[in-house]
Amino acid sequence: MFVDQPDYSAEKWLNDTGTYAREVDLELFLDSNEKAGLPLCASEAQLAKYPDMKRLPQCEAERARS
Repeated sequence: MFVDQPDYSAEKWLNDTGTYAREVDLELFLDSNEKAGLPLCASEAQLAKYPDMKRLPQCEAERARS
């Protein structure tokens, strides 16, 4: 995995770099991360560390189920 970024998540990456203009591009990015076995959603520790982080709707739904 990302040795130099042990707290990587697609959600955090999007916050650091910006989002995609087209929804289809965002879906491809998220699908690619998932297929690679990388986490899509930020951990609770990341959310605490970055309280202003924009959250992906699918991650919010996942966190609500937990």
